[in-house]
Amino acid sequence: MGRYISQVLGYLHKKIFGYLDDGYIYVFLHLPKTAGTTLKYHFINYIPSENLLFLYFAYPPLKNADSVQSLLKWMSDEQKDKIKIIYGHDAYYGIHKFFKRKVRYVTFFRDPFDIIYSVYNSRLYLYRVNRQKHISPEFYSGGGSFLEFEDFLEGNGTYHNFMFRYLLTRFGKAYPEITDKWVDEEIEKMLRSLYYIGFTDTFDKDIKFISKIFGIPANYFSTNISEANHNTIGSESYVVRDLENVKKNFLLKNARDYKLYNRAKEIVSEYE
Repeated sequence: MGRYISQVLGYLHKKIFGYLDDGYIYVFLHLPKTAGTTLKYHFINYIPSENLLFLYFAYPPLKNADSVQSLLKWMSDEQKDKIKIIYGHDAYYGIHKFFKRKVRYVTFFRDPFDIIYSVYNSRLYLYRVNRQKHISPEFYSGGGSFLEFEDFLEGNGTYHNFMFRYLLTRFGKAYPEITDKWVDEEIEKMLRSLYYIGFTDTFDKDIKFISKIFGIPANYFSTNISEANHNTIGSESYVVRDLENVKKNFLLKNARDYKLYNRAKEIVSEYE
C-alpha cells in the first residue's frame, strides 16, 4: 500500500512541480548493494522519463562499454539537453565528454562486509526459489551444493576488494598487480573526482541533499525498495557463525576496500 501511495505522490509531483534544474547533469555511479535500487525507483517515479538515462548492461541494447558509447553518440543534442540524471552500474567517469552541459559525479558507499553479505543473501534467495540460472558458479561447491557464507568468503577471490575493483573499472582502470602507493593514489584521484559521496549508514542525511538538488521532498525516498522486494518466503538472511572472527578474516583479505571506504569517510568529514 505504501509503495502505491508513493507512486501516486510521485506522479502528482511530476505533473505539478516538475523538478529543479541547476544546469548540471548528475551521473550516479551505482555500486552494487548501496541503496541504488531504492534511488532508481524514486527517480523513475518523480523525474520525467525524458530527463533520465539508465545505463545497465542487463537492459537491451546495452551489453558492454562500447555499446554505451555508441548509444551516446547516436543520441541527438536535443535528447542530451533534456537529460538531468544518468544512473546505473554501467555509468562511468568520463561520460561528460559526450555532453555540452556540465556534469557532476555522485556515488554511495557501504561497509565492504555488508556489501558482500548482501550479495550473498541475494544469491541465496535466488537459490531457494529455484532460480539457479541467475547465480554465478563461485557460489557453488565442487559437488554442486550452495556454499555457506563462511566457505564462500574463504575460498573465493572473485569478490575480494569488490568495491575498489568495481569503482576502478568505472574510472576506466585495469586491476593489475599493484603497489600500495598506486592504490592510495588511485583512491585519492577517484574520490576527489566525485561531487558528492553518500553512505548507506547515513542514507537519511544524504538523501536530503540529493532530494534538494531535484526539488523532491526527502520523505519520498523513505521506501527501501530492495527490502520490500525480498520480504518474501525464502528471503531470510544467512546467520553468520562467529561473526567477529569472520569479519576479522574478511578485513585481512579486503584491505583495499576498507582503505577506499575509510578514506571516503575522511573526505566527507572534511566538509562537515
